[in-house]
This record gives sequence, C-alpha cells and structure tokens, in this order.
Amino acid sequence: MTGIDPSGRPAGGRGRFLLVAFALSLTLNIFFVAGLVWTRTMNHPAPPPAAAERFEQIAKDINLTGDQLAAFNQFEQAFRERQRQLRDQNRPIFEVVWSELVKPQPDQDKISSLIAQAGENRRAAQKDNTAALITFLAALPPEQRARFADLAQQRRR
Repeated sequence: MTGIDPSGRPAGGRGRFLLVAFALSLTLNIFFVAGLVWTRTMNHPAPPPAAAERFEQIAKDINLTGDQLAAFNQFEQAFRERQRQLRDQNRPIFEVVWSELVKPQPDQDKISSLIAQAGENRRAAQKDNTAALITFLAALPPEQRARFADLAQQRRR
C-alpha cells in the first residue's frame, strides 16, 4: 500500500513519473504553439522568381516600345515553350533513374548515361534559349540592351 508523503503527493515513483510526463508534455506543447505562431507571423523571404518572371519584370523596367515588346513576347513564348519541352523530355529520364536507384543493385552505367542525356537536353535548351534571347536583344538599342543585361544579372543574385 502506498502512503502519502508529507507534501501531499502519493509516495513512490508513480507520482514522480506523472509529474515528469506532464512537464514534458507541457514543454512540447509550448514549443509546438510557439513554432506555429512564428511560422504565421514572421516575414519569410519569397522564393526567387523564375527566369520568365524575371524577364517580364525587366521588360517592364526598360520601357519597351511596340516592336520591342513584340520581339520580347516572341522571346518569352519561345523560352517558356523550350522550358516546357525540357521538362517533358527529362521527366521520364529521371523517373527511370529513380526506378534504377531503388533496385538492390542499381546499374551505375545506366544511371550515368541517363543523367548525361538529361544534361545534354538541358544544354540544347540553353542553346535554344540563348538564340531566342540574342534575337530579342537585337531589337534593342545598345543602351537598352546593356540595361536589360545589367538587370538580368542583378535579379539573378
């Protein structure tokens, strides 16, 4: 039979265990609520905009005229389409890579070959995007072209 100690609590380890469990539970709950409040109230930096969105903002900042805006729209459409094609080309490649990685004995040569193919697809897209950018920049006078390049480099940082 357990008695009551002079402090009024049950004697023995059971009372102490319940007190420790309560203290741990209270501590965890306080940290959980504090974390929830922090995530809701703190200003978290927005993720950097994608390249297409950066280019759109730069185009607004350099005040494109009608013909220049038409050239920009062609560039933007070509850029977005090429990026979509790249995703469509590389998605199945990386699905095969992942299916190979989860095997007990993954074929490293196959994985390397697939990654090389995805890299080649990316390089081809970069070449196409660069060609489209050069065509657009040719429609700009030297001052606007330099301003576009400066803003593109600044926003990338």
